Parts: sequence; structure tokens; C-alpha cells
Amino acid sequence: MNNLATFSRLIRTQLLKHNRVSLPGLGSFIAEDQPSTLSDEGRIINAPTRTVTFSVKEIWNDEVLEQVYAAELEGAMLELDDDETTLESLPGKDNGASKLFLDQAKRDVSLFVSAVESQLRSSGAFNFPGLGTMTIEGKRGEITFLQSADYDLSPEGFGLTSVSIKPLSSPSRLYEPEPPVRRSKTPVKKFASKRMKPKKRVPKWLVITLGTLIFIIVALLLVYIFRVELRPLLMKLLYTPAQLKQIMGR
Repeated sequence: MNNLATFSRLIRTQLLKHNRVSLPGLGSFIAEDQPSTLSDEGRIINAPTRTVTFSVKEIWNDEVLEQVYAAELEGAMLELDDDETTLESLPGKDNGASKLFLDQAKRDVSLFVSAVESQLRSSGAFNFPGLGTMTIEGKRGEITFLQSADYDLSPEGFGLTSVSIKPLSSPSRLYEPEPPVRRSKTPVKKFASKRMKPKKRVPKWLVITLGTLIFIIVALLLVYIFRVELRPLLMKLLYTPAQLKQIMGR
């Protein structure tokens, strides 16, 4: 299979950009980002990863593999012919040479998929270099995919490795444990009864009555103390002008 290394490389690179790369009629590679996780009872922090699985339900063609392979065929042709004389001589140049390369790419991808499926049926496994191994098992011929351990698709986790966390041998100075709560010798029942005893509320009418009596007493006391100063005012309040004339006439 001459194109195995090329197709494996293209699938790897496209899974960095896309979440799905199809093998038309057989299924699709599905890439999913996995966040950073903890393992070994929280003592190891694992870097974020991007896992790859294969779904036999996703058989529709997204043309990702065909498009990038067609671009690679066209690029190889341009390298062979710097003055583009070969492209000028290709039939259908007026309609665009890219269509010719895309048609060729579709044929090559179709042959590649057929070869993958044939080897799976015959040997039960197919290895994609640098990507992983596809296997077929069971009576129903279920296809599974195991990603290579050394292949990491996650750009966020590129270059990151798992980090071990060592527990502190002594408490941190930034953390001061709370002092132990001292238990009271007072029985719980007596303590609860004292605190839970409801307070008696003074009736509102009694408060108003007492306030009124206190005000009257204070007012009378002030009038008695300042009776001389308040006499002219009291005379005006208690008597009419005519009565005042009579009193003053006397």
C-alpha cells in the first residue's frame, strides 16, 4: 500500500484542525478534547489531551482527506514542473486543474479505504503509522480504534507532562488549624433551657400609658417650679380679657 504513510500523516495533521476526518463508506475518526485530570488519589496532575476514536456510524463523506490529498498532488506536480508547462498541457485546464487533482484524490482515497477494510476482514487489524491501530472483533465485526500512546493531538497540552504533587510533611504556615472547641461542663439540658427561654414582652398599651403619665407629671412639676414666670401666660390662658380687667381692677 504505497499511500499508507501519506494518508496516515494527512489524517494526523487534519485531526489537529478538525474534530472529524472521514474514511468514506467505512466510518470517521472523531477527535475530542479532554481537560486536565487528577489521578493517583489527586497526587498527579495530567496534562490536557485530545483523544481519537473511530465511529462506524459516521460514514458520510466530509471530503477533508480528499481535499488535502488533492492539494498535495497539485503541489507535487508544481514542484516537478517549475514553468507550469505540464499544467498547461493537461486536458480540462480551462475548467481548472484543481478539479483533475480532486477527482484523482477521490479515486485514491476510495482505493485506500477499500484496502483498509480488506485487511481488517482478513487479519483483524490495520495499523496507521504514528496514529494508532484499528481492529475488528466479534461476530458483528465491530471496529475499534486504539490511539498510539506517543501521539498527542492537543495543542493546549503540547510539551506538557504529568506533574506529581507531594503532600506536605508539616502543616503550612499559611494554614492555621482552628483551636479545639472546649466543651462546657454545664449540662446541655440546663444550658439549652436558659437560652431558649422566651423573653416576656411588655404590652404596647402599658408603654403608652406610662409615657403619658410621666409627661403629665413632668409638665406639672415644671409649671409649679416656674409658676412666677409663667403667671402672665397662665392668666391669659385661664381668663378672658374682660375677667382680667376685673381682676386687675381689684
